[in-house]
Amino acid sequence: MLIEVIVIGLVVQLFFWKQETFQIKYLPAIIICFFALLGLRLVISSHPEISQGIYQAQGFLILGLSLIFFLQKPRLAYIPFGLGLFLNGLMLSMYGRMPVDGEALLVAGQDQVLTSLLQNQSTTHFLMTGGIQSLLGDIIPLPKTYPLARVVSPGDILMSLGLAYLLIVRPIVKEREND
Repeated sequence: MLIEVIVIGLVVQLFFWKQETFQIKYLPAIIICFFALLGLRLVISSHPEISQGIYQAQGFLILGLSLIFFLQKPRLAYIPFGLGLFLNGLMLSMYGRMPVDGEALLVAGQDQVLTSLLQNQSTTHFLMTGGIQSLLGDIIPLPKTYPLARVVSPGDILMSLGLAYLLIVRPIVKEREND
């Protein structure tokens, strides 16, 4: 979902690039968190047997990053984005990987992903067992008929809504106000 919003948002930005300027507070901290997350992902993907604490460190970085986004303006964009990031970071900090619903994977046509999860071969996801996982994990299937079928979480939806407002709705509204 995030990929689609970003692509559409960038296309909209091409048309309205003079209308919107982004003033992001704490940009160096955001960049440092991003590169730290990238570094952790590289370490995890090359050493999947690594300590659970390294997996969970991603979640704590994402939780910190979400707090930075709560301080940004326009709040209507960054609050849902930050809340979605917080919910996903919470899952990662608790479990190290994102819980995913096996039935939702089948609805989304992700049989191969389910097979790899059953064999415990994923460094990013695991099959959920219930509790808070069944509320905040990847539980919403985007079915096979959708070109990028997969399973998303409520956090992913909130992040997509925030980005959609920031990159798509806001520039169009500003353009109309200037006419």
